[in-house]
Amino acid sequence: MIISFQSQAQTERDTVFYEIKPDMIVQTRIVEDEVQVDKYRVLVRLKKEYHSKFEQLTEENIDNFLGVKQDGEILSPSFPVIKAKIPGGRFLLLFDSKEEARKVVNQIKGEDE
Repeated sequence: MIISFQSQAQTERDTVFYEIKPDMIVQTRIVEDEVQVDKYRVLVRLKKEYHSKFEQLTEENIDNFLGVKQDGEILSPSFPVIKAKIPGGRFLLLFDSKEEARKVVNQIKGEDE
């Protein structure tokens, strides 16, 4: 998975949004960022039937930002830049706190907080 996280205000790139629903997800988990201290990543893995659509979306939008939405709501304040097509139906969301990350994991799963 080749992506880099940047602030959307830093560049004139376009942003493509990928809409997810709880029934599209196989796995979500929180991972502490080893590079950026006090940052947390949420790893999201899509069900196999959604892999090709996600891969195509990323292939067609290289060098653009990727935003992820659920029910029209943007899930992460940081949008990664797509550097290559992303096979395997996996992506990361970046958060400043574990609490924020946990809240989004619950939201993605369709669970109440």
